[in-house]
Formats: sequence, C-alpha cells, structure tokens
Amino acid sequence: MSTQQLFTNARIFDGTSWRPEPHLLLSDGRVAAFLHDVESIDSERIDLEGQILTPGFVDLQVNGGGEAFFSIDQTMAALQEIARVHRESGTTALLATQVTAPWSNILRAIELVRDAMQVPELGIVGLHLEGPFLNPEKRGAHLPQYLLEPEDALLDELIEKGAAVIKLLTIAPELFSDAQIERLMAAGIRLSAGHSMATAAAAQRAFGLGVDKVTHLFNAMSPWESRAPGLVGACLGAPEVWAGIIADGIHLDYLSLELSDRLKPERLFLVSDAYLVRTKRRDIYYDDRHIIFTGDRFLTPSNQLAGAAITQSDGLYNCIHHANISPDRALQMVTSRPAEYLGLSPEYGRMVPGHPTHLVILDQDFRFVRTLS
Repeated sequence: MSTQQLFTNARIFDGTSWRPEPHLLLSDGRVAAFLHDVESIDSERIDLEGQILTPGFVDLQVNGGGEAFFSIDQTMAALQEIARVHRESGTTALLATQVTAPWSNILRAIELVRDAMQVPELGIVGLHLEGPFLNPEKRGAHLPQYLLEPEDALLDELIEKGAAVIKLLTIAPELFSDAQIERLMAAGIRLSAGHSMATAAAAQRAFGLGVDKVTHLFNAMSPWESRAPGLVGACLGAPEVWAGIIADGIHLDYLSLELSDRLKPERLFLVSDAYLVRTKRRDIYYDDRHIIFTGDRFLTPSNQLAGAAITQSDGLYNCIHHANISPDRALQMVTSRPAEYLGLSPEYGRMVPGHPTHLVILDQDFRFVRTLS
C-alpha cells in the first residue's frame, strides 16, 4: 500500500523556480503532483500555513559538524554525526571534506566515504579532497608539512583508490602539468582551483583544460588587482566556470558576495565550509593543530581563518537579508546549482515529478524551520 502525504498552503520552490500551485502531493516519498485543488485528495495533510517548502540543501564542502572534524576524526561514527547535524539544519546531501593531512589519512578518508555512500539516509554523496596539492603561499590553515607536489605516482594512487568516491579535488593548478590535469579528469574527478597563486593567464589555461570550478571564491587565492586579475578575476570573467562561496560575512564582505552574484548569475553556489557546528569549545586541538573558536569563526593562533561556523541555511538567510540577493537565486544557490554542478540525480536539490525528494521548511522570512526527510 502506498503512503501519501499532502502538503497544503505552502509557497513551493522546486529548486529552480516558484511553483504557482500551493500544494504538493508525495507518494512513497516521490513527487506525485503539484496541485491547485485538493478537495478530492484523500491523504495525510500537513498544513504549512504559508511557510516555504524547498528541496533539501546540497553542500559540497563540509569539514565537520557537531564535535566531529572528519579530517582527524576518521570514523564512521564521525561521518554519521556530521551528516546528522547538517541534516538537522536542512542539508540533505553533502560532500565530506578531507583537508591536507598525512597521506595515510587521505587514503583512510576515501575508504570511509566509500562505505558511507552505501548508506543513502546519510546523504553523503562523495568526498571533496581539499589538498594536499596546494600552493604554500596560499595554504591558509592547511599544515605546511603535509603539502605535496603532484607527483604522477601519487595521482595514480588517488585515481586507483578514489574511483567513484573522490567527486571533487581542490588543486593549485599552477603546480600541475596539462597531462596531469587531463589524467585526473579522464578518471572522472572534478577539479576545482583553490589555495592557489595562479595568474589570470594560468587560471584561464586551467579552465581551458577542464578545471571548471573555484573553491571558496576570494579566499586563499590570487586576488583581483587592477593590472593582475588573478584567479578571482579569471573566475568572475569566465561564465562557464562555477564557484563555491562562503556566505558568513566573515570570509568575504557581503558586497563582494552581492557583486559575485551579479557577475555569475547562474554558476555561483554556496558552500558552508563548516569546521565544527554547534561546538561549545573555545580551544580545539587535533594532533598538531590548534584552532580557536571565537563564537562566529575558527582561527589559527596566527589569526588565519580555519573554516566557517555556519550551515547552508545560515548562508541562505545571509544572502537574502545581507547581500541583496533575490530569494529565488539564493535558494538555487543551496539546492539545484550545487546538485547540477556535481551531476547529482533529481533526488537532490530539486522537486521533479516521479522522483524521490528531500524537503525543508522555511518560515516566511527564510529562516530554517525543519527538515522533513
């Protein structure tokens, strides 16, 4: 027997646009219909009283959640905690992120995420490997002793062991040969430029080879200057290139976020870059790392930013209320755009008739209320 749910009196955003219909019918967790008239529908009813119904959020850069930081807390229990905390904030699909660490940690992360991907309810859809092939000049909080040159043998091992698991690899493209970039792409690994000192010309060369995204735009990369546009300028000037961006008002000014939305109206999406979420600790020690939590940001002892303290729902609110980004575009930035970039099935970031979906309720002011799946 099928199970039906009818959500009534909602403002429905389907991942790309607002629906004219105020009601959504689900059958066994799949989108059955968007409806104007529901008088004849016999099913469980949930009256949303004008609240907003959206697809679950997608986050392609999640370091941790709760008290678990995946790059160090390398257990399935940690991944479960991270997925739970973010799901409780509206994110129903994410890339667990492994930062620069000993090579053995990277290989361990691949195997853990491979196992987690077999548990659909976790919503962990792959691994984002951020490093270790980064430029030391823009390493940020990445530990210098673990940065590596992109030797062919290491790349071959990543390709062999990370097949179908590493969905995204952040690299400093100026460190790579054309052949190395092409080899990674041929293996199905998406490449994102970040922690990089690439000139605009070097960035454009990488984009031409297929590097199609920039990691946390503006942060840890060559800046946009009048006579040296850098990676920032090259990205904003390339309409085909995607960019993840952190909307916490700390990693970049809200005006920079607003202008990025204007320059990249279809290929900009939010990432939380969440370090820990809901932690009560001020001093956090992981092996030889010391991170200080000030209440709204994570810092190294030398005052470098070390990841954000927000979720996708926080970033969504900030886009609308602080960066003058329209609600429909802001919603796309946490739903359909990251899903489209990663090539996820219609189950994620969208409401498509005939397909399963994950749902989030927001209040009329775009504050998160709850996750429904």
